[in-house]
Amino acid sequence: MKIMQVVLSLDCGGLEQLVVELTQKLKSQQIDSVIICLEKKGQLAEKLRNQGIEIIEFGKKPGVDLGLFWGLARLMREQKVDLVHTHNFGPLIYGSIAARLAGVNSINTRHGRTDKKIASWIWDLNSFVVPVSNDTAEHLLELNKIKKDKLKVIYNGIDLKKFDNLLDQQKKAAFKQKLGLNPQKFTVGHVGRLSEEKDQATLLDAVKILLDQKKDVQLVIVGDGVLRKDLEKKSQDLGLTNAVKFLGFRNDISEILNIIDVYVLSSVREGLSLSILEAMAVGKPVIATKIGGSPEAIVDGKNGYLVSAKNPQAIAKGISMLYADRNLLSQVGKAARRSVEERFSLDAMAQEYAKLYEQIRKKRGAGEAS
Repeated sequence: MKIMQVVLSLDCGGLEQLVVELTQKLKSQQIDSVIICLEKKGQLAEKLRNQGIEIIEFGKKPGVDLGLFWGLARLMREQKVDLVHTHNFGPLIYGSIAARLAGVNSINTRHGRTDKKIASWIWDLNSFVVPVSNDTAEHLLELNKIKKDKLKVIYNGIDLKKFDNLLDQQKKAAFKQKLGLNPQKFTVGHVGRLSEEKDQATLLDAVKILLDQKKDVQLVIVGDGVLRKDLEKKSQDLGLTNAVKFLGFRNDISEILNIIDVYVLSSVREGLSLSILEAMAVGKPVIATKIGGSPEAIVDGKNGYLVSAKNPQAIAKGISMLYADRNLLSQVGKAARRSVEERFSLDAMAQEYAKLYEQIRKKRGAGEAS
């Protein structure tokens, strides 16, 4: 079976990381993929360069690119793909229409909440629509006319093996120093695109509160984006220059998660964050805003903590509680790891997608036979 995965790009982000890892896992199950980047390849394309996975960049023109529909359809026929799998709204529109022109089935994964509305006939072009959480599914149905039998929730999953090699205390201290962090300080971590929906500004406000309370903490932020300069300026304005490190895009996320004490997701809009699943896989307590799919992964007070969005006081309170009780820190972290093992593995996610692909192929085969 051959799948065409359609994304805007493979820039650093949760959606993009998921597509890369899903494609890798499917290949190990003898399901080949070609990845179509409608705009540009992006940083994560490097991960697939030597794995025999083809990546094609279309260089989409601004606005509606009519030629892209026909170019995609032609490529689908040339590649003899069995199914087109689009991710989020831009790829949904171009990929679904092109798939119909090429006579190929398509599905779409919706990676989180959005207020965008899409014409019902676009959804009807797809065999299934896959929200990554029940929250995403409910919100999608509120704003869009989609037949309920087309919806199938598949939770995001992560490769647990990447997070099994924990660093000992000596290596943690050495790695912290290498990153310019103080090995002795309680370390808060965050990974994500520096953009409005991730609301790292509130996280900076929380760190300011903790420092004013004389808590010996530091924050490490991994990721890049349009708000980086604004966030760096805010950090300086708050007097956090020596307490906050902006590391930009990194390929050593598992190692960085190893050296933090607690992970914070401050988003105001989210699907099911891969970053919180990765932190949980390393056995780190997560403090996350009560939005999107986070409440489906985190049981408040058991394997993490949920707080209201845009509430730096609540984030600071959660961090402070774990800062003061290292036994609780360890206990919640262990529970977090167990949760990911049981419900959010890459193997389980890939298996669900593989079954869905096969279901669609069999249904198409039965239709053609009749």
